[in-house]
Amino acid sequence: IPWYEVTPKSKAWFIKIVSLMNHHQPLHTTLYDSVWNTPLNMALDMSPPPEEIVFVVAGVSPAPNFPGIWVDEIGQRGKAMGVKINCLNIRSPELEPHLVKLSHMTGGQYTMVDHSLIVAAQKNQLHE
Repeated sequence: IPWYEVTPKSKAWFIKIVSLMNHHQPLHTTLYDSVWNTPLNMALDMSPPPEEIVFVVAGVSPAPNFPGIWVDEIGQRGKAMGVKINCLNIRSPELEPHLVKLSHMTGGQYTMVDHSLIVAAQKNQLHE
């Protein structure tokens, strides 16, 4: 990953990117929701685009119908660009159908991390 020197030109470029972050869809969020389409679209807007994206979902999930709003759009866009989106789901089994669909649409992989594995790993770290 290249590091960019902060210059007035690069700063203006980053400000422009951030200001355009929600240009694909309005932000649909409440206090407990996560906005996923914005960072995924931002990653797809990179020049050059990434070959793969690792999308990690942990904890609180968006409203039940929210993923359906953007999964098809992001999946089709990633597929058309040749970008694989790998989905790592930590403790949100209710989102599995959406994340499986997104990863499969783009040729990526879906992985579910079971909560019991996280607890076991934390216990092992305490005994080291």
